[in-house]
Amino acid sequence: GTTIIFKVYDSSGATAGGLKLPSGYSNYRGEIAAYRIARFLGITIFPPTVPKSLASGTAARLAAILKTKEFRTDRADHHKRAIETKEENRRAALRTLSGEAAVEGCFKEWVENIQFVSMIGTRDKLARHPVMTYLKADGPLPPEGGITLKQCTSLMTEKGCFSGEIEWSRLARDISDMMLVDALSGNLDRFPGGNVHMRSLDEAGKKVKGGVHYPRVELLALDNGATFMGPSPKNLRDLTGRSVPALRVERFAAGRHAKLRGMKSLLDENPAAAREKFFLRTFEDASGRVIDMLEQLAENVDAALAYMDRNAREHGPRAVLP
Repeated sequence: GTTIIFKVYDSSGATAGGLKLPSGYSNYRGEIAAYRIARFLGITIFPPTVPKSLASGTAARLAAILKTKEFRTDRADHHKRAIETKEENRRAALRTLSGEAAVEGCFKEWVENIQFVSMIGTRDKLARHPVMTYLKADGPLPPEGGITLKQCTSLMTEKGCFSGEIEWSRLARDISDMMLVDALSGNLDRFPGGNVHMRSLDEAGKKVKGGVHYPRVELLALDNGATFMGPSPKNLRDLTGRSVPALRVERFAAGRHAKLRGMKSLLDENPAAAREKFFLRTFEDASGRVIDMLEQLAENVDAALAYMDRNAREHGPRAVLP
């Protein structure tokens, strides 16, 4: 990734989580809001994320560390642009940390035994994957049994080939859930190739020839920084299939529709409470544009609810995943 994240250790030396600070390419407030929106809807594949404020002294110590971590941008391979972006983010974080005021950011719980899954990591690849047939109201329901998710990589610290077993019903529900929350939060960066992950449901994977095998996995919506970047008609394009028709989601887990109505009621009847509950802040982005996260969520909830209402009228019980 290109975001600057500080790894945080607990008193025993174990990794506790990651600290994300403001940058031009990532909205830490959106990380918190996406998690809270998912939790409200009963969705558990977004990692716990909370606000974190750093005193000026702590910020200065982090700035000293960051000054020594310059990324070389004189490379000529296909990672060049990503490294340039990471260096831009390092400099932006350094400017933020070098001020005299406290610094606001977010702390995200560390998740062990994960791996990105490029086989469903882009719009085109996911659109061609057979799981999408189970998310169409006129398609078959997810069958018994499952599928093996696979990923070979040399990018991660632990290099090699990784695989994980996931039930068709879980995979269909996880994709439906992820795309619903992404639509509500306006996630602009779910499908570049490496932002859909699998997470082991057991403590650790099994070492096999050439890599690691996880007997049971679920999807993990790990990266939610490119959210709440401002109201946009593109925010629901994936969910409704306007970006790629085969991506259209017409089946949702039981209870999601009712929970979304509850979210709309809260936004309409008590916007102040909704602002606090979902961490919906008003801020200036890197270009100086003022973004009101409450306004954006209300707009996206209205659009998503209208879509789900219409979908339920047309398809009845076939619009619900078992």
